[in-house]
Amino acid sequence: MIVKNSDAPTPKDKFEAAGLKAEQQMAYYLQRAFGDDKQVFVLNGLRIEHGGNVAQIDHLILHPYGWIIVESKSVTSEVSINEHGEWARKWEGRFQGMPSPIKQAERQLELFNRFMDEKIPTLITRRMQMLGPIKASEFQSGILIAISDNGLISGKHRPDGVLKAEAIVDEVKNRIQQNRKTAKALFTLKTYQDLGEGNLQDFSQMLLSHHTPLVQGAPKPVAAERKPAVPVVPPIQGFQKQCRKCQSTKLEMLWGKYGYYLKCLECEENTPVAAVFPEFKEGYKIRKQGPQFFLEHAEKGTSVLFHTNP
Repeated sequence: MIVKNSDAPTPKDKFEAAGLKAEQQMAYYLQRAFGDDKQVFVLNGLRIEHGGNVAQIDHLILHPYGWIIVESKSVTSEVSINEHGEWARKWEGRFQGMPSPIKQAERQLELFNRFMDEKIPTLITRRMQMLGPIKASEFQSGILIAISDNGLISGKHRPDGVLKAEAIVDEVKNRIQQNRKTAKALFTLKTYQDLGEGNLQDFSQMLLSHHTPLVQGAPKPVAAERKPAVPVVPPIQGFQKQCRKCQSTKLEMLWGKYGYYLKCLECEENTPVAAVFPEFKEGYKIRKQGPQFFLEHAEKGTSVLFHTNP
Protein backbone atom coordinates (compact mmCIF):
# COMPACT_ATOMS: atom_id res chain seq x y z
CA MET A 1 0.00 0.00 0.00
CA ILE A 2 1.31 3.44 -0.90
CA VAL A 3 0.84 5.63 2.16
CA LYS A 4 2.76 8.68 0.98
CA ASN A 5 3.89 10.04 -2.38
CA SER A 6 6.94 12.24 -2.73
CA ASP A 7 6.35 15.97 -2.18
CA ALA A 8 9.72 17.06 -3.56
CA PRO A 9 9.77 20.70 -4.79
CA THR A 10 10.41 21.63 -8.42
CA PRO A 11 14.09 20.85 -9.19
CA LYS A 12 16.39 23.87 -9.50
CA ASP A 13 18.86 22.35 -11.97
CA LYS A 14 19.52 19.28 -14.09
CA PHE A 15 21.18 17.44 -11.22
CA GLU A 16 18.16 17.81 -8.94
CA ALA A 17 15.94 16.87 -11.88
CA ALA A 18 17.96 13.68 -12.42
CA GLY A 19 17.74 12.80 -8.73
CA LEU A 20 13.98 13.36 -8.73
CA LYS A 21 13.62 11.18 -11.82
CA ALA A 22 15.49 8.34 -10.09
CA GLU A 23 13.19 8.57 -7.06
CA GLN A 24 10.11 8.60 -9.29
CA GLN A 25 11.36 5.54 -11.15
CA MET A 26 11.81 3.64 -7.90
CA ALA A 27 8.45 4.84 -6.58
CA TYR A 28 6.81 3.52 -9.74
CA TYR A 29 8.28 0.05 -9.23
CA LEU A 30 7.14 0.05 -5.59
CA GLN A 31 3.65 1.15 -6.60
CA ARG A 32 3.31 -1.68 -9.11
CA ALA A 33 4.59 -4.27 -6.64
CA PHE A 34 2.92 -3.17 -3.39
CA GLY A 35 0.10 -0.79 -4.31
CA ASP A 36 -2.54 -3.36 -3.32
CA ASP A 37 -0.50 -5.18 -0.68
CA LYS A 38 -2.01 -4.81 2.80
CA GLN A 39 1.11 -6.14 4.51
CA VAL A 40 3.62 -3.77 2.91
CA PHE A 41 3.28 -0.01 3.47
CA VAL A 42 5.44 2.41 1.42
CA LEU A 43 6.24 6.03 2.30
CA ASN A 44 8.10 7.96 -0.41
CA GLY A 45 10.05 11.13 0.38
CA LEU A 46 9.72 10.86 4.16
CA ARG A 47 11.55 13.57 6.13
CA ILE A 48 11.91 12.93 9.87
CA GLU A 49 13.41 15.39 12.35
CA HIS A 50 14.70 14.02 15.64
CA GLY A 51 17.11 15.32 18.26
CA GLY A 52 18.16 18.26 16.09
CA ASN A 53 19.04 16.00 13.13
CA VAL A 54 17.17 15.10 9.95
CA ALA A 55 16.70 11.87 7.99
CA GLN A 56 15.57 12.47 4.40
CA ILE A 57 14.41 9.00 3.35
CA ASP A 58 13.72 8.39 -0.33
CA HIS A 59 11.61 5.28 0.26
CA LEU A 60 10.62 3.66 3.56
CA ILE A 61 9.03 0.21 3.44
CA LEU A 62 7.14 -1.05 6.50
CA HIS A 63 6.29 -4.75 6.70
CA PRO A 64 5.09 -7.08 9.50
CA TYR A 65 8.64 -7.77 10.73
CA GLY A 66 10.31 -4.35 10.49
CA TRP A 67 11.36 -1.83 7.86
CA ILE A 68 13.67 -1.25 4.90
CA ILE A 69 15.15 2.04 3.69
CA VAL A 70 15.75 2.39 -0.06
CA GLU A 71 18.12 5.16 -1.20
CA SER A 72 17.74 6.12 -4.89
CA LYS A 73 20.78 7.33 -6.84
CA SER A 74 20.73 8.83 -10.31
CA VAL A 75 23.48 7.25 -12.43
CA THR A 76 23.52 7.90 -16.17
CA SER A 77 27.01 6.51 -16.76
CA GLU A 78 28.90 4.19 -14.40
CA VAL A 79 29.71 3.84 -10.71
CA SER A 80 32.50 1.75 -9.25
CA ILE A 81 33.05 0.53 -5.67
CA ASN A 82 36.50 -0.55 -4.50
CA GLU A 83 37.58 -2.96 -1.76
CA HIS A 84 37.50 -0.14 0.83
CA GLY A 85 33.86 0.67 0.12
CA GLU A 86 34.80 3.89 -1.67
CA TRP A 87 32.52 5.02 -4.49
CA ALA A 88 33.48 6.72 -7.77
CA ARG A 89 31.30 8.00 -10.60
CA LYS A 90 32.40 8.25 -14.24
CA TRP A 91 32.08 11.78 -15.57
CA GLU A 92 33.32 12.84 -19.01
CA GLY A 93 35.29 9.62 -19.32
CA ARG A 94 37.05 9.83 -15.94
CA PHE A 95 36.15 8.44 -12.50
CA GLN A 96 35.66 10.95 -9.71
CA GLY A 97 35.08 10.19 -6.04
CA MET A 98 31.58 10.56 -4.59
CA PRO A 99 29.97 10.14 -1.15
CA SER A 100 28.95 6.59 -0.34
CA PRO A 101 25.15 6.10 -0.65
CA ILE A 102 25.53 3.15 1.73
CA LYS A 103 26.93 5.37 4.49
CA GLN A 104 24.20 7.91 3.77
CA ALA A 105 21.46 5.27 4.11
CA GLU A 106 23.07 3.86 7.26
CA ARG A 107 22.98 7.31 8.87
CA GLN A 108 19.32 7.64 7.93
CA LEU A 109 18.54 4.24 9.43
CA GLU A 110 20.42 5.06 12.63
CA LEU A 111 18.45 8.28 13.18
CA PHE A 112 15.17 6.64 12.16
CA ASN A 113 15.73 3.86 14.70
CA ARG A 114 16.36 6.42 17.46
CA PHE A 115 13.11 8.12 16.47
CA MET A 116 11.29 4.77 16.56
CA ASP A 117 12.72 4.00 20.03
CA GLU A 118 10.67 6.97 21.22
CA LYS A 119 7.50 6.25 19.22
CA ILE A 120 7.14 2.46 19.37
CA PRO A 121 6.03 2.38 23.06
CA THR A 122 3.17 4.77 22.23
CA LEU A 123 1.68 2.20 19.83
CA ILE A 124 2.61 -1.24 21.13
CA THR A 125 3.60 -2.47 24.57
CA ARG A 126 5.49 -5.48 25.83
CA ARG A 127 3.52 -8.17 27.60
CA MET A 128 6.15 -8.38 30.36
CA GLN A 129 6.43 -4.69 31.13
CA MET A 130 9.22 -5.30 33.64
CA LEU A 131 11.52 -5.73 30.62
CA GLY A 132 11.00 -2.09 29.67
CA PRO A 133 9.72 -0.49 26.46
CA ILE A 134 10.14 -2.21 23.08
CA LYS A 135 13.11 -0.87 21.09
CA ALA A 136 13.69 -0.49 17.36
CA SER A 137 16.58 -2.96 17.58
CA GLU A 138 14.05 -5.69 18.37
CA PHE A 139 12.71 -5.46 14.82
CA GLN A 140 14.49 -6.40 11.60
CA SER A 141 15.68 -3.49 9.47
CA GLY A 142 18.00 -2.89 6.54
CA ILE A 143 19.02 -0.68 3.63
CA LEU A 144 19.05 -1.00 -0.15
CA ILE A 145 20.67 1.25 -2.77
CA ALA A 146 18.77 1.68 -6.04
CA ILE A 147 20.87 2.74 -9.04
CA SER A 148 19.12 4.13 -12.13
CA ASP A 149 18.26 1.40 -14.63
CA ASN A 150 20.28 3.12 -17.37
CA GLY A 151 23.41 3.23 -15.19
CA LEU A 152 26.17 0.66 -14.82
CA ILE A 153 27.60 -0.78 -11.59
CA SER A 154 31.17 -2.00 -12.00
CA GLY A 155 33.92 -3.40 -9.82
CA LYS A 156 34.42 -6.74 -8.07
CA HIS A 157 33.55 -5.42 -4.60
CA ARG A 158 29.91 -4.43 -4.94
CA PRO A 159 28.22 -4.84 -1.53
CA ASP A 160 24.98 -6.75 -1.09
CA GLY A 161 21.96 -4.54 -1.56
CA VAL A 162 23.40 -2.28 -4.27
CA LEU A 163 21.16 -3.00 -7.25
CA LYS A 164 19.51 -1.56 -10.32
CA ALA A 165 16.15 -0.01 -9.48
CA GLU A 166 14.34 -2.70 -11.45
CA ALA A 167 15.83 -5.39 -9.19
CA ILE A 168 14.98 -3.72 -5.87
CA VAL A 169 11.42 -5.03 -5.63
CA ASP A 170 12.51 -8.67 -5.84
CA GLU A 171 15.15 -8.04 -3.19
CA VAL A 172 12.56 -6.41 -0.91
CA LYS A 173 10.31 -9.45 -1.27
CA ASN A 174 13.24 -11.79 -0.57
CA ARG A 175 14.19 -9.87 2.56
CA ILE A 176 10.64 -9.81 3.90
CA GLN A 177 10.41 -13.56 3.35
CA GLN A 178 13.73 -14.08 5.14
CA ASN A 179 12.64 -11.77 7.96
CA ARG A 180 9.46 -13.83 8.31
CA LYS A 181 11.47 -17.05 8.65
CA THR A 182 13.76 -15.44 11.21
CA ALA A 183 10.86 -14.07 13.24
CA LYS A 184 9.15 -17.48 13.30
CA ALA A 185 12.30 -19.52 14.00
CA LEU A 186 12.04 -21.65 17.13
CA PHE A 187 15.76 -22.02 17.77
CA THR A 188 17.74 -18.81 17.36
CA LEU A 189 20.26 -16.78 19.35
CA LYS A 190 18.15 -13.63 19.03
CA THR A 191 14.38 -13.27 18.95
CA TYR A 192 12.64 -10.44 17.11
CA GLN A 193 9.41 -8.57 17.64
CA ASP A 194 6.59 -8.85 15.10
CA LEU A 195 4.79 -5.64 14.07
CA GLY A 196 1.87 -7.61 12.71
CA GLU A 197 -0.49 -6.51 9.97
CA GLY A 198 -2.80 -4.91 12.51
CA ASN A 199 -0.20 -2.34 13.56
CA LEU A 200 1.09 -1.29 10.12
CA GLN A 201 -1.68 1.25 9.59
CA ASP A 202 -1.07 2.82 13.02
CA PHE A 203 2.68 3.09 12.42
CA SER A 204 2.33 4.48 8.90
CA GLN A 205 -0.11 7.16 10.05
CA MET A 206 2.17 8.05 12.96
CA LEU A 207 5.10 8.49 10.55
CA LEU A 208 2.93 10.53 8.20
CA SER A 209 2.01 12.87 11.04
CA HIS A 210 5.72 13.45 11.81
CA HIS A 211 6.75 14.15 8.21
CA THR A 212 8.22 17.67 7.98
CA PRO A 213 8.61 19.03 4.42
CA LEU A 214 11.87 20.87 3.81
CA VAL A 215 10.29 23.81 2.00
CA GLN A 216 7.58 25.91 3.59
CA GLY A 217 4.38 25.63 1.61
CA ALA A 218 5.32 22.31 0.04
CA PRO A 219 2.37 20.02 -0.76
CA LYS A 220 1.06 18.08 2.20
CA PRO A 221 1.72 14.35 2.34
CA VAL A 222 -0.66 12.26 0.26
CA ALA A 223 -2.00 9.56 2.54
CA ALA A 224 -3.59 6.34 1.45
CA GLU A 225 -7.33 6.66 0.97
CA ARG A 226 -9.08 6.12 4.26
CA LYS A 227 -12.68 5.31 5.00
CA PRO A 228 -14.79 8.02 6.67
CA ALA A 229 -14.71 7.95 10.43
CA VAL A 230 -17.35 5.65 11.86
CA PRO A 231 -19.26 6.31 15.07
CA VAL A 232 -17.89 4.71 18.21
CA VAL A 233 -20.55 3.12 20.40
CA PRO A 234 -20.27 1.64 23.91
CA PRO A 235 -18.84 -1.85 24.41
CA ILE A 236 -21.04 -4.66 23.06
CA GLN A 237 -23.08 -6.54 25.61
CA GLY A 238 -24.86 -9.88 25.84
CA PHE A 239 -21.97 -12.34 25.75
CA GLN A 240 -19.20 -13.54 28.03
CA LYS A 241 -15.62 -12.91 26.94
CA GLN A 242 -13.79 -15.76 28.61
CA CYS A 243 -11.21 -18.46 28.02
CA ARG A 244 -12.72 -21.47 26.27
CA LYS A 245 -10.69 -23.83 28.48
CA CYS A 246 -10.73 -22.46 32.04
CA GLN A 247 -13.41 -19.72 31.65
CA SER A 248 -11.05 -17.05 33.02
CA THR A 249 -11.81 -13.48 32.00
CA LYS A 250 -8.16 -12.46 32.28
CA LEU A 251 -7.42 -12.26 28.55
CA GLU A 252 -4.98 -10.50 26.27
CA MET A 253 -5.57 -9.77 22.56
CA LEU A 254 -2.63 -10.85 20.39
CA TRP A 255 -1.83 -11.09 16.68
CA GLY A 256 -0.97 -14.47 15.18
CA LYS A 257 -0.70 -16.34 11.91
CA TYR A 258 -4.46 -16.35 11.36
CA GLY A 259 -5.22 -12.87 12.75
CA TYR A 260 -6.21 -11.63 16.18
CA TYR A 261 -7.01 -14.04 19.02
CA LEU A 262 -7.45 -13.98 22.81
CA LYS A 263 -4.79 -15.55 25.04
CA CYS A 264 -5.63 -16.56 28.58
CA LEU A 265 -3.24 -15.05 31.14
CA GLU A 266 -3.93 -17.92 33.56
CA CYS A 267 -3.83 -21.17 31.56
CA GLU A 268 -2.30 -19.69 28.35
CA GLU A 269 -4.99 -21.27 26.15
CA ASN A 270 -5.77 -19.47 22.87
CA THR A 271 -9.39 -18.56 22.14
CA PRO A 272 -10.57 -17.39 18.69
CA VAL A 273 -12.58 -14.17 18.62
CA ALA A 274 -15.45 -16.03 16.92
CA ALA A 275 -15.63 -18.42 19.90
CA VAL A 276 -16.84 -15.60 22.17
CA PHE A 277 -18.52 -13.47 19.48
CA PRO A 278 -20.02 -15.80 16.82
CA GLU A 279 -21.18 -12.87 14.66
CA PHE A 280 -17.50 -12.02 14.05
CA LYS A 281 -17.53 -14.08 10.83
CA GLU A 282 -20.36 -11.95 9.44
CA GLY A 283 -18.24 -9.12 8.05
CA TYR A 284 -16.55 -7.81 11.19
CA LYS A 285 -12.92 -6.66 11.28
CA ILE A 286 -10.70 -5.75 14.22
CA ARG A 287 -8.94 -2.39 14.44
CA LYS A 288 -6.21 -1.82 17.03
CA GLN A 289 -5.70 1.53 18.71
CA GLY A 290 -3.08 1.39 21.43
CA PRO A 291 -4.25 -1.19 24.01
CA GLN A 292 -7.85 -1.04 22.72
CA PHE A 293 -9.38 -3.28 20.04
CA PHE A 294 -12.52 -2.34 18.14
CA LEU A 295 -14.96 -4.50 16.18
CA GLU A 296 -15.82 -2.65 12.98
CA HIS A 297 -18.47 -3.43 10.40
CA ALA A 298 -18.39 -1.47 7.12
CA GLU A 299 -22.04 -2.03 6.20
CA LYS A 300 -23.35 -1.26 9.68
CA GLY A 301 -21.04 1.75 9.96
CA THR A 302 -20.06 1.06 13.55
CA SER A 303 -16.87 0.77 15.54
CA VAL A 304 -17.45 -1.09 18.80
CA LEU A 305 -14.98 -1.43 21.68
CA PHE A 306 -14.41 -5.17 22.06
CA HIS A 307 -11.39 -5.56 24.31
CA THR A 308 -8.75 -3.58 26.20
CA ASN A 309 -5.43 -5.26 26.95
CA PRO A 310 -4.19 -5.09 30.54
